Amino acid sequence: KNKKGAVSSTPHIILQEVSENAHDSDSGEYLYNIQRMKIYVKEEEGFESLSKAFDEYNKTVDEEYADVEETMEGLSKTELEERAGGFKATVMKDFTNTHVMRSDESVVSILNYNESDYTGAKSNYSRKGYNFDTKTGEMLSFTDVVKDDEGFFQLVDDLADSDYPESNITKPSEYAKGIKDNDYKDLSWTVGYEGVTVYFDRGLLGSFTDGAQVITVYFDQSDDMFDTKYVSKEEDYVFPILVDNMPLHLDIDGDGERESVY
Repeated sequence: KNKKGAVSSTPHIILQEVSENAHDSDSGEYLYNIQRMKIYVKEEEGFESLSKAFDEYNKTVDEEYADVEETMEGLSKTELEERAGGFKATVMKDFTNTHVMRSDESVVSILNYNESDYTGAKSNYSRKGYNFDTKTGEMLSFTDVVKDDEGFFQLVDDLADSDYPESNITKPSEYAKGIKDNDYKDLSWTVGYEGVTVYFDRGLLGSFTDGAQVITVYFDQSDDMFDTKYVSKEEDYVFPILVDNMPLHLDIDGDGERESVY
């Protein structure tokens, strides 16, 4: 509720960390680290449907956490044997950090950023977005928000060419054609205050050395591409910048023109 006692139309999201740092009881050395994040609505009134949706989401977090823990417990037996044989110790890790990309009366959008390393050779990184209708709690599909998906990916192609000119990657629209029949369920995306962002992890569109591609199509780039229900009307907000390869085009000086932000 606000200071006047009215129920807020904007949910405030609480992130709760669930983690474990497991170690060998004999040597005291670490074996593995796991981290996941659960999400909750702070307000007790006005967001019952959203809260129920978060409860279901948190159940999947618990299930995923249990699967990762079981896998690492199994690998730890081999790890201890290798350490006893004189091999260098490997501390396994599987971390997921959760970021709130948008939270208002229309949409709650979160991005999970995962880093994992089970061998000590290198870390693997992946991103996954989850988008909820604030009023109904429904998990939104990509085409719930983006009405002109083909036009959207044509703009993504153009931005990929301009923002990642040195990357030898498949056109995002070609990748999109392969997952369209599954209603884009394999696409990682979030809906923010400025537009819809798609995330292509390292190796998805090109080689490992091409890195990841993070591309935002802005609401003002088209009048009829997006469902107006999910186009942000907020005047004041925070725009999260999470990775160093996330080119943005924002009106940072209020002159009505977008500037490139790197």
